[in-house]
Amino acid sequence: QPQPQPQPQPQPQPQPQPQPQPQPQPQPQEAAQAARTGMLVVNKVQSADPAVAAQVEAIRRVLGFEPNVNMYVSPPSTPGLSAHHDPQDVMIVQVEGRKHWQVCQPMAGGINLPTRVSDSPLHPLYYRYSRQQLEGGTCWERWLEAGDVLYMPRGTIHAGNTTGEERSVHLTFGFDSDFIWADFLKGLRMSGSFDKVHVLGDSSCLSIRDANRVVPHVPLESMSSSMADSRWAVEMFQKGLGGLGWSESCMTAVEELSGCMDCLHETLWLMKQIQTRAHAARIDPWRAQAAE
Repeated sequence: QPQPQPQPQPQPQPQPQPQPQPQPQPQPQEAAQAARTGMLVVNKVQSADPAVAAQVEAIRRVLGFEPNVNMYVSPPSTPGLSAHHDPQDVMIVQVEGRKHWQVCQPMAGGINLPTRVSDSPLHPLYYRYSRQQLEGGTCWERWLEAGDVLYMPRGTIHAGNTTGEERSVHLTFGFDSDFIWADFLKGLRMSGSFDKVHVLGDSSCLSIRDANRVVPHVPLESMSSSMADSRWAVEMFQKGLGGLGWSESCMTAVEELSGCMDCLHETLWLMKQIQTRAHAARIDPWRAQAAE
């Protein structure tokens, strides 16, 4: 008997893939309208402007910090952010027009300066101040004209506004960092790599000003578990240690630490790991360590 021929099976038809919806792009006229009616903020403007990007690279080469740059466009007679302080050093460059600034010294003499605006990412401007809080403080007021530069260490309280009929355009260079030198000493204790860390931890060893200085974050970014791959970063911190104002009684311990490349590497690698976990969780670096 002839065998029945197999019937061809229907082939599954490919399902149409959903096409991504195009994201609405801001139009130039919309940006112009926003600048006329309220403050316009452009974050990370160095990624779009070659001239600003060149300035960022020049600063990185000299300071070891890679600043982030935001642009602020304020229409006439517009108040800016209320009085606040930033967790990083900032440099304001007035590009166009003029802007009035009130600048006040940090509270409590700047003994405990922040390295983050807030532990909560939901409060990016957590540290704000009322007029009553600023009464009796050491403040001054200035107008910035086009071409003027205002540098403010982190913790400096400030507020700006425009008046009259002229808009203001300024760039804010933010020198971000997650750690200060006091944090480095904390990491040194945690690493257990240096047996004289108790000497350096004495409050008489380092002035409050130097303990509150931020550490260079560009070398920290290049840290790895390999000493060979981290040598440049370790040498940068070695140089930084020597530039701090240590008291004479602590210099022997400082010199021993500076000569112990493995001690520095273990400490910096620990700090790098803490920083990575904190960034992933968007919380304060030392809180990330304590949570474990």
